[in-house]
Amino acid sequence: MKRTRIGTALRCMAAGAVLAVLAGAGPASAAGSPKEPDPLGAPPQVHGPEVKSLAAAGGRPVSGKSPSAGPTFTQVGGVWQVNRTMAVLSNTVTDPDGDKADLTFAVYTTDAFGNPDKQVMIKDEPYGVLVSGYVNSGGTAKVTVPDGNLKPGTTYAFRTSAYDGSLYETEWSPWAKFKTRGRAVDIKLPEPDKNAMVLNEDDFQEPQKIAQPTMAVVPPTVPPTGLRAASGWNCGKVNSKTGIQPCSRIVPGVSENARQSLIKQASSGLPHLVELV
Repeated sequence: MKRTRIGTALRCMAAGAVLAVLAGAGPASAAGSPKEPDPLGAPPQVHGPEVKSLAAAGGRPVSGKSPSAGPTFTQVGGVWQVNRTMAVLSNTVTDPDGDKADLTFAVYTTDAFGNPDKQVMIKDEPYGVLVSGYVNSGGTAKVTVPDGNLKPGTTYAFRTSAYDGSLYETEWSPWAKFKTRGRAVDIKLPEPDKNAMVLNEDDFQEPQKIAQPTMAVVPPTVPPTGLRAASGWNCGKVNSKTGIQPCSRIVPGVSENARQSLIKQASSGLPHLVELV
């Protein structure tokens, strides 16, 4: 709703008259609790008073006409769908003088008909609103609603107002609605079966044994002993612990076939014979 300077002046005069009457009647009573913010009221001047020399010259910044909310910044039936309670709110802002500007974001609950109802007073913020950083004229300003301010599965509405460091926007942007993600589905586990067979916990807690292959003692093959020198083999003593007797034979420079033939001839007596080249 647009407010004129005349209306503002009349309100100030009326307030002054009331104060004058109270002053004449005696001390004023203590002020009551603050009123709920008016959804149709003027944007709050969160940065302090304007610069009077610039206010008369105009050039006020203006909010964009298409505020959005996310993630994922998608709409269903004209309502932005937000997949978490820490919503990211955004809107563009322009300044006729090309100055940088920021946006004030005010968030409201909605009633049963989807209309803005009561302002969500953002925690730890003096005016209960969020203020973006400064962006270039024509840029997009964003804020993130801190955790703990919004409820899941709830529809909200928000709007913005601009400030360029000297002058405030006198109007709010159009409303934008968004809905936060619903509560997680509660999964109810089935009750344990009282008639189920009791498991032996020792079978699962004790180290499990791995089946081993059947082992059999095989006596070592003892190579022949006491070979004659005529055969060309020289054998040492049998090892008393292993039962192995080292034997060697010098094979003259003959062909490969001849060497293999000599090995085969001795295979019956020395089954583990290894050729040394």
